[in-house]
Parts: sequence; C-alpha cells; structure tokens
Amino acid sequence: MSALLLLDPAPLPDGLGIPAEDWHQTPTSVRHHFLSLLKRVKTLEARFHQDSSNSSRPPSPDSPAQKRQRRVPAAERRKPGAKPDHPDHSPGLLEPTASALLWPDACGCGSQECSDITLSHTPQVME
Repeated sequence: MSALLLLDPAPLPDGLGIPAEDWHQTPTSVRHHFLSLLKRVKTLEARFHQDSSNSSRPPSPDSPAQKRQRRVPAAERRKPGAKPDHPDHSPGLLEPTASALLWPDACGCGSQECSDITLSHTPQVME
C-alpha cells in the first residue's frame, strides 16, 4: 500500500478535509477531474481579486467602490495666505499729520449721555 501512495498520480491536496481512505477509494479519473476543477477555482479566485492596482488591467473596469480617489492638487491643499514664519509686510501705523476730535452732539431729546464716550480705536485714512 505504501508503494501505491508513492506512485499515486493524484495525491490528496492539503486542507480539503477529505479523509485519506476516502480519497484513495475514489476512482483515479474522478480524482484527476476534481484536481483540475480545484486548480480552475484557484485561478478564477486569483482573477476575481485583481484590479488596476495589482494587475495590468486599465482602471476603467474597476468598480466605483474600489476606484482610488485622485490626489488633491497641492494648490487646493494649501491654506490661503502667507506661510506661518513669513515676515509681515503690512505698512503699519503712520504718525498722524492732523487730528480731529469727533464728539457727538447732544441728542435730539436733550440728553447728554453720548458726550461721555471715549475713543476705542484710532482710524487711519490713507490718501
């Protein structure tokens, strides 16, 4: 029997869960047909998992769920404005050449509450 196992033209593949005695009781022609079908299933499974990223196939037949998103161009990824360590080029405040106090007059009802307002900022007019 051991000599028959060594010369067996269709050995039992690993991982099928078929007992060895059942495999050896199966006719040789059926074993060969089974092994050819098993080989075909493996090649079809390998083809099933192919897409444009792991084969020479073009990306058009890929399913929409598998299509890679295109990279966003650098111009769209950048935040607007200068870089964080870039020196400021704003003109800054100039020395005033003339000043004018613009205090509100008394209200139409005669109230003087508006006359206690203090300036909160200095507007600068560039001419």
